[in-house]
Amino acid sequence: NDGTDPDCYGTLTANSYNIIGNVTSNCTIENLDLATNSINTDPDLTVSMQSDATLNYYGFNSAATSPAVNSIPAATCSEILGGTVVDQLNNPRVGYCDIGAFEYQDTTLPVITVTDDTITANTVECSDTYTDAGATATDDIDETLTDAVETTNPVDTQTLGDYTVTYAVSDLSNNENTAARTVSVVDTTAPQLTLTGEDAVSVYLNDTYTDEGATTSDVCDSTVSVVTTNPVDTSTPGTYTVTYTATDVSNNTGTATRTV
Repeated sequence: NDGTDPDCYGTLTANSYNIIGNVTSNCTIENLDLATNSINTDPDLTVSMQSDATLNYYGFNSAATSPAVNSIPAATCSEILGGTVVDQLNNPRVGYCDIGAFEYQDTTLPVITVTDDTITANTVECSDTYTDAGATATDDIDETLTDAVETTNPVDTQTLGDYTVTYAVSDLSNNENTAARTVSVVDTTAPQLTLTGEDAVSVYLNDTYTDEGATTSDVCDSTVSVVTTNPVDTSTPGTYTVTYTATDVSNNTGTATRTV
């Protein structure tokens, strides 16, 4: 560890002679023998190699102040390393050998994929129920993170417009990434009209005809009203069609008729 939190997540199994720094509540260490392991100790490492922009390996610093230097007894050192005569700093080995400590530093963002990011999936009719398809997430170290994706869904299907649904996920190294989809609430449904009274009526010649009108309702527009076109002329025998029209704010038009 390079001396900064956090350095340990999940479960680690200790095999003898480990120096573990900054153990957090996110870390469980199994098989931990405090006679041969040191915890919550800064290993005092510095970057010794950087393979790319996202991966650092930490090794002993030039001052050799790391407690990992000369940590393993001579017998164990010879058994494991075959009697190597120099340590990792290329100094003569004096009875003890070093712990080959390094830290992997993960700075790669998780990858979020929006599920079914299509026009069909991202369009919902006004007043319908919107069920978000969600997103999946993967990480090069933590692998599958789909269950950790947090969704912010502001979609209100009672109100026309475009909404942004966002997805966020963090890996165990606190690298966070986000993704989004745009959901459009639309109104393509015409208002419904209901005649008051019968759809076919008769009136005597020269009598007064009083039309009973119609009512209307719309899934998204509560202010829609009915426009009536009434050509009935009771002084002239014949069949007339009374037309009722309602147009909502999305310019969807519904009609109904009555025969007189």
